[in-house]
Amino acid sequence: MNGSMNSQMLNNVNTDNLLAEALANFNTSYIVDVVRNSINIRFRPYNTPLPTLNSVEMNFQNLLQSFTDRDHQSQIYEVRRRTYDEIIYTVCQYYQLQYTPNDDVDNYTVAYFLYNVLVSSFTDTFIGFYVNYIFDHQDDIIQGFHLQDSKEAYDTYSKKIYGSASKLGLIHSQIGKVIDGISSLDIRFEDILKYGSGDPQAILTIMNTIVDTGDIFRLRFVPYLMDIGCRTDIITNVKLALQKFATADINIVAPVKE
Repeated sequence: MNGSMNSQMLNNVNTDNLLAEALANFNTSYIVDVVRNSINIRFRPYNTPLPTLNSVEMNFQNLLQSFTDRDHQSQIYEVRRRTYDEIIYTVCQYYQLQYTPNDDVDNYTVAYFLYNVLVSSFTDTFIGFYVNYIFDHQDDIIQGFHLQDSKEAYDTYSKKIYGSASKLGLIHSQIGKVIDGISSLDIRFEDILKYGSGDPQAILTIMNTIVDTGDIFRLRFVPYLMDIGCRTDIITNVKLALQKFATADINIVAPVKE
């Protein structure tokens, strides 16, 4: 009996040590440093998006499958909770956002969507916002920014893509002016999510847990337009993305070679 108990105790000690070692190697501080670095390089117009948090969560799930004892799982969940809270805090701190936890939403879900929209896929969010906002507000843009009175009218390339008398063609030909005009508007955080993210679950999750305490659009989006290099990339990418709404025959722009 004593031998069996000693063996069981030894197994428990070994398991505890293995878990302690695994959690020690799971460095939350390192992950947060990676998040900070990713924030700094989030605008990637010609590069692939940054990795999501999938690999972090996969490591936690592997630990949960390996250590099934209730006490061990409790330790894993605590490190998991702390890690995702730190990620959320780091992103919120940079963007001047406030996290209001919701008991119905796991903090991994919040961290995943927040990080995806504002960090790993920031470029898609940025370009998508302008493109979808333009498409939904064509009349307001033309009238509000006085495009119909512009001496530039249509440029040749825009006219070829959209045909004549096209609202999008007029906007496309003066996209720099349009983007500057939009950037001067009072754009709310929910507007960025609505037009910049195509994922309804991401929008709902973030809106239910995150509050903008500053002016995220003017603080973290508009400054890219002040940088000459970034501005050129933004205008190019928005123009290219807008072309998917073109109605003119693509063969006019890129004729098939015989």
